[in-house]
Amino acid sequence: MTSLHIDPPLRAVQNAYPFPIAFTLQTAVFEATTAQERVEGLVRLVNTTLQYAALVVASNYAIAPFKEATTSYRLERLKRPLLSDFAHFLRVGVPALHEQGLLFIPELVTVLKETQRDRARALRMGEQGWEEREMSLLEALLSLRNALAHDRFRGTWDAFVTHHTPLVSRFLHLMRWCARYPLLRVVDAEHWVRLMGAHPAFVAEPIPDSARETLSCVQDSGEHTGLFLADPLSSRLLPLYPFILWADCPYCVQDPLLGLHEEVFLFNGDEGRRYIAYIGVRHPRPLSHPKAHIEQLYLDKSLPSPPLAVSHLSYGTLADRAGEQSDTWLQQNIAARRYLPPVYAPRQEMEAALTRFLRSRKGGFLLLGEAGIGKTNLLCHQVEEWTRQGEIVFCYAGHQLATDTGLEEQIMRDLHLTGDFLELLPFLHREGRRLILVVDGVNEHENAPALLKHLCTFISRYTPREQGEARGALKVILSFRSSSFQKALQVLLAGGGE
Repeated sequence: MTSLHIDPPLRAVQNAYPFPIAFTLQTAVFEATTAQERVEGLVRLVNTTLQYAALVVASNYAIAPFKEATTSYRLERLKRPLLSDFAHFLRVGVPALHEQGLLFIPELVTVLKETQRDRARALRMGEQGWEEREMSLLEALLSLRNALAHDRFRGTWDAFVTHHTPLVSRFLHLMRWCARYPLLRVVDAEHWVRLMGAHPAFVAEPIPDSARETLSCVQDSGEHTGLFLADPLSSRLLPLYPFILWADCPYCVQDPLLGLHEEVFLFNGDEGRRYIAYIGVRHPRPLSHPKAHIEQLYLDKSLPSPPLAVSHLSYGTLADRAGEQSDTWLQQNIAARRYLPPVYAPRQEMEAALTRFLRSRKGGFLLLGEAGIGKTNLLCHQVEEWTRQGEIVFCYAGHQLATDTGLEEQIMRDLHLTGDFLELLPFLHREGRRLILVVDGVNEHENAPALLKHLCTFISRYTPREQGEARGALKVILSFRSSSFQKALQVLLAGGGE
């Protein structure tokens, strides 16, 4: 098996890393017996390290005396995160805390800057399949799992190790701040243990006087979880909330392809002087007091969008508000495993048809297909792509819509906008933008024929009628199960509605 280039330097400093990182490095990388196991270990090591950094920054933000909309939104995403959500949270959380002078680990500013500045070559899915491209170190690290999930390196694991180990080594080098900020577990009022190094057998040591006052203040505030990060002098403590990255695993007998549908940072239990960090366990364990406190932290940081008049609207604000709504729809489909981004296979013909529709003067597009053929999968991918391209995209599941309420009213309400929907369309024209409305699964509505008629009327109302009229600012895409569509059509043609 190809030797691991980072073995010598990392073996020397391994015990300077906190237990989650050091333990993963030891068991998943150093103790791997095959090249494939080592590849999987490298991916797990990157995931664990990103999640650890996100845990620290999320805990820092949770107790910071301020709220910032983008950071709160990215914090909310950590409830059901993809791996990329940890990176997205770090991108916004670190600068927000630094700007307020509240960042517990200032070194994270440099880590973030370096991982986004350094360039690397890695695989990414393109129109022609997997392509090797130049990207930031952070993006390259996020791409590791995708390449593994697609079996791009099956049979050539040594090549994967040779190519990607330097990237992982560079990332861990940037994370060397971990050695200066020990991870601590309070045992009792007088002692704590340092959860540093790979072997979960830790010796209790007296809490230094420099930390006692801070620890007492934290305990008095009710924010004591028993898990802390200390500064190099142990004069400042950051309480960590391991449950902040906790999520139920709806498929606990499966290995999720995406993100964190499992416990990763549940530090708990003791066996004499052995303290265990449960890393990546598949079965959720009973939660005690901290879970309720974490739910409150999320609530305290939530920032609902304030009502805004269309006359005061900007493109950026509209994009953010629509993005939050469509993102919720995407996350629901990912959680239900109807959409798995890393294993999405391009459907070039259908993607091209949707592109032609957006460029046309037509107002509506109907996507038909039987159950399981991939309608939702396609739409989720397109929503992600359109959002990345700066489009304003709004998404609903068919069962979420009411037939007795105007769709204009519901859209304005969900965008937290005041005024008339008709004011929104000229705004989009002036900005050179359009609103793409996706309604997935019209057939799932309790009265699908009525909803279909409701939507068709809505589309007709805003579709350009004259040949020379400008292309409409509203594009509506509906998906419908083929057999259900025929039945709904028969009901409508017969004049029924029930």
